[in-house]
Parts: sequence; structure tokens; C-alpha cells
Amino acid sequence: MSKEISAGSVTRWLNELRAGDNANAQRLWAEYCARLVRLARAKLDRRPRTLDDADDIAAKAFKSFCSAARRGQFSRLDDRHDLWQILVMLADRKARDAMRRARARPPGVPWPDRDVAAPHPTPRQASELADQVQHLLEQLQKDDLRAIALDKVAGFTNEEIGARMSCSRATVERKLALIRRIWREAASDD
Repeated sequence: MSKEISAGSVTRWLNELRAGDNANAQRLWAEYCARLVRLARAKLDRRPRTLDDADDIAAKAFKSFCSAARRGQFSRLDDRHDLWQILVMLADRKARDAMRRARARPPGVPWPDRDVAAPHPTPRQASELADQVQHLLEQLQKDDLRAIALDKVAGFTNEEIGARMSCSRATVERKLALIRRIWREAASDD
């Protein structure tokens, strides 16, 4: 996230995007593109070769987000944290779809044209996943734990998270272990 972007800018852009202002889609893309590509690259790393590369996955996820946001299909889309959760979910689905298509292609069959459209998640699926992510984040009582969890899902390494949080890699790893324990306990209570 650019340092010159104020905390309310993303929220304002989201509201204007929902109202049909396409210029704000471009602003959001500029802010989230690099992180989304990094996330997609991590999802595709060490997987069978796919037709789509990380840039394709990121672009498709963002396009799906914009279309669904304009239709009002996200019940929880109030700020930059909600936006990132949705983008992570969409990129994950796009990467899984690409890998599924790659595994389904018989050996010796040439790759299809690159303009084959990937299936989109249903609004219900997107909403359910966003609700699950929100529930998990609510289990974390401290802002630093939520920030570390979101950064880890976004594909940042423990070293990068430590630099972003001004702490050591060992501290990040300790907090990630705590996050996993909290989530396991919450899952066993449910």
C-alpha cells in the first residue's frame, strides 16, 4: 500500500466503484496489483505449468472483484482489509482453476488459446468465504496478529513480515504459531 494513500482513500474508492466510477477501479488496481501478483505467483509456484501466469491470475481476480462489487455482491466490503480478503479469495480460486485445467489437459494436447475464460465463484461462495475469513480474523484479539495473518495470506515471507512489523523473523514465527493455535482451538470449539 502506498504511503501517500490515506486510510480513508481505499474506502472512498470502494464506495465510488460500487456507484460505477471506473476511475477508482484503476486506482485500486494500481494499489493492489503488485501484492496480488506476488500472491498469485506463490499459489502457482512449484505447481504443474498452467496456461495462466501470475499476472493473468491477478488480473482475472481483480476483474471478477470489480464486476461483483459493481453488482453489490459482497456483503462485507467496507475497507481495505475487506477488499484484501476478497482479492485473496478470488486469486486463490483463479489459481486453483488454472491448476485444475492444467491437470485435466491430456499429455500431448496443445495449450488452448489464452482468452479462455475462467469460471467465476458464485456470489454465495464469495460471501461465505469472506464470512469465514472475517470469523477467523475476529478470533485474533490483537491488531498485530491480524496484520501478520493477512500479510502471510498475502504471500509475504516471514522476513518481509518482520520488516513490515519492525520485529524479528523469530517473533513473526512465534506469532504465527500462536495464530495457528488460536484458530485450531476456535475450530475445535465450533
